[in-house]
Amino acid sequence: MTLGNILASKRKLANLTQQQVGDALNVSPQAVSKWENDLAQPDLIALKRLAELYNVPVSQLIDAADEQAAEASEPAPEPEPAPAPQPTVTYIEVPQKPVLAVCEDCNKPIYDGKDIVRRTQHHGKSPSTNHVYCSVCAKKRDRITAINQMEEAKKSKKLAIGWGIAFAVIVGVGLGVFTPIHFWAILLAFCTFCLTGCVFIDESFVGDMWQNMISWSFHAPGVIFDLSLDGVLWLIAVKILFWIIGVLFAIAAFLVGTAIGFLFAPFAVIYDYVQNGKEIKDCQNKINEADAFIKSHQ
Repeated sequence: MTLGNILASKRKLANLTQQQVGDALNVSPQAVSKWENDLAQPDLIALKRLAELYNVPVSQLIDAADEQAAEASEPAPEPEPAPAPQPTVTYIEVPQKPVLAVCEDCNKPIYDGKDIVRRTQHHGKSPSTNHVYCSVCAKKRDRITAINQMEEAKKSKKLAIGWGIAFAVIVGVGLGVFTPIHFWAILLAFCTFCLTGCVFIDESFVGDMWQNMISWSFHAPGVIFDLSLDGVLWLIAVKILFWIIGVLFAIAAFLVGTAIGFLFAPFAVIYDYVQNGKEIKDCQNKINEADAFIKSHQ
């Protein structure tokens, strides 16, 4: 087992990437790749730091490096007597291309710069991380992302239709019972279906506007009271009053937001469903493109 195989095995057991090992040793990930592919050997200081990073005895890495160096320095065997003359064959030595990078998914070396795909992954407040993939693995990742986005878009559409019909039936039947004019019941049921679609699909401004308006709340101010029976009763009465005001304010915000949503939803829901359909179609095209690319490079 070569030193490169040992380094690659220990790195994977430590659940580290070549980028992370390079950052810990202040070297490039390409240098780590060359060590693991036996294209170069780390010096003694690097071996000691690798041993600490992988939590293995440093002697194990040094012995492997010495053994590999000894094998490379062994004298060539004595030449055998020249055989009988044979027809002359000319061999042309083709220089090997240098390894430019190593894919983090398939762990294969990349020799052509056109096949290198660099991606930056953001982690919210944590520092972003850079990754290197070959073109095939990058397409596989794009395919998985497109599949997830398409499933999410289809799920939003199903929820919009299902809950929209349910809420529309509830509003229509409820208002139809108490309203002598059934036109208003049908109209409000239709507006309810449209507003539900805008909220679940969320491609236009109507869904966000409605959710922001109904989230408005009333914050009661602080109350000063005496630590006595009358003061405690006063505090309880004021708290109950503020609670009632908060409930009334929340109901008013819900009614106003719903009324404004009903006004814009019948027009915005068309845009929402069209954009949802375009998103599903675009995701399907990306999946087909990725499948064709992967198949052509197999």
